[in-house]
Order: sequence, then structure tokens, then C-alpha cells
Amino acid sequence: SKISSCGCINNNKSTRLNRIIKERFGDAEFEFKIGKYAYDIKLNNLLIECHGLRYHSTELRDSREIDRKKRRLAIEN
Repeated sequence: SKISSCGCINNNKSTRLNRIIKERFGDAEFEFKIGKYAYDIKLNNLLIECHGLRYHSTELRDSREIDRKKRRLAIEN
């Protein structure tokens, strides 16, 4: 079974990256949820969002707003 994280589930690079992370950090959690949002990776007390504010163009304003909300929620938790 594939893990949906760090991009599209069909993204071969993401699948390889997830496997490497899981081998190196056995306690890594993918698609970790806080409230209604899921974060790509959780390592101990770190949340990693691979496609966040920096990568979404200004044309995707709705997506950027979601990323801002996710960032605030992550900082609060």
C-alpha cells in the first residue's frame, strides 16, 4: 500500500521519499491530522508540510489561505 504524503499519491518521487523517511525514522507519521487539517509528516514534535505557502502561486488564493490556517494551527499545537 502507498502512503499519501509529500505530494500526489501517484508521485513516484514521493513514494520513494516516504519509504526512505519511514526506514530512517520508524516513528514518522504521514498525513498527521490536527483538527480538520492533515500535515505531510510528523516527526516527534515537528510537523512537515511539503507543499506549503512557498510553493502555491498567488493564483491559488484559496489554497494559500488553507496553508496559512494550517501553519497557524501547527504553531499553536
